[in-house]
Amino acid sequence: MAPARWGRTTRHRRGPAHALSELVADEGVPRRSAQLRAEARAEGGAARAAGLVEEMLG
Repeated sequence: MAPARWGRTTRHRRGPAHALSELVADEGVPRRSAQLRAEARAEGGAARAAGLVEEMLG
């Protein structure tokens, strides 16, 4: 199986539990999550996203 590419490093696939452990241990994840949440809210949040999807589907 080919290695997965995450960010700048290559990690071998070791299953969801390993991926979750690495995610929880990454100190940058909460900061990035907060940044993405703020950006989504600034652009109208989930309601706007749902509206755009419905618009595209007709």
